[in-house]
Amino acid sequence: MTNKKCPHLRWPIDIFKARALFPYAPQNEGELSAERGDIVSVLEKPDPQWWRVRSLNGAVGMLPATYLEEYVEGQALAEGTHDVFL
Repeated sequence: MTNKKCPHLRWPIDIFKARALFPYAPQNEGELSAERGDIVSVLEKPDPQWWRVRSLNGAVGMLPATYLEEYVEGQALAEGTHDVFL
């Protein structure tokens, strides 16, 4: 996989960082798992409901946008978020 803006880069450039508000277990191929509080790099927003992300370990996949919030370093998790198990 190469970056469209910089073809010499192996990974796409991050749009921004996001944090998982809830744990998520993949339901389909191409989805990524996440735990509450995980930080991911958002690579693309191909759909309003699903974002393509890269985890800290380098795995790339889709996560539901409603499970993520834009992350600013040092920011606390959003109020009213509770663990949800699917």
